[in-house]
Amino acid sequence: MTALINHFHENHDSLRPLIRVLCFHVLGYMAMFMIIYKVWSIHRSTLTISQPSRHKTIFTGAILAMSSFMPPLVQMANGYRQSCILSSD
Repeated sequence: MTALINHFHENHDSLRPLIRVLCFHVLGYMAMFMIIYKVWSIHRSTLTISQPSRHKTIFTGAILAMSSFMPPLVQMANGYRQSCILSSD
């Protein structure tokens, strides 16, 4: 994100790439929030409806752990998009 701000300071006429990258970041954040919230709500409802067992606890814990890796992946994808947008200008 710092590279994008520095690029904007150097090229004052390129507001369009800044807006595109900011939209990608905001949409990525919103999508991540909705996905993790959905995983958490399914996890919570599953545990309240059924009897807790070791297999279900391990399975839901694994799903929650895997969903915790999603924000860095989205951040890496946004960084790649940002570099592509900046290089196309």
